[in-house]
Amino acid sequence: MPSSQAPGVHVVHLEQGRSAVLLVPDLKGEGEILYQNELLDAAEAAAWSPSGRSIAIMRTRAPRHEFTRAGEPEVAILDVAGGEFFPLCEPGDARGRPRWVDQRTLEVGDGPTGRRFEFSIPV
Repeated sequence: MPSSQAPGVHVVHLEQGRSAVLLVPDLKGEGEILYQNELLDAAEAAAWSPSGRSIAIMRTRAPRHEFTRAGEPEVAILDVAGGEFFPLCEPGDARGRPRWVDQRTLEVGDGPTGRRFEFSIPV
């Protein structure tokens, strides 16, 4: 996370069965909810882009079954300013923790389930 950005927290709350990304400007307990999901996202840490304009998370769009809140995760980029998500692959196509290599490259996981995403402009 860039030093000019407020801390962002990706929360997966098992008891409540939902997920969120929170922006906490002063670490005093109050913050802005950037994203909420009534499903359980993968419990992988979110990754701020080096530019501070976006956050990469492993997001769940659909449950595996009608009786659960968990599902196959997809890699998605959250535009912090606009609050819009941009999925990068199909659910289940990548597994692991997202990490930024530089302003134009995001890696998720390692080995056969790992993926590398390259962008033409800084994200």
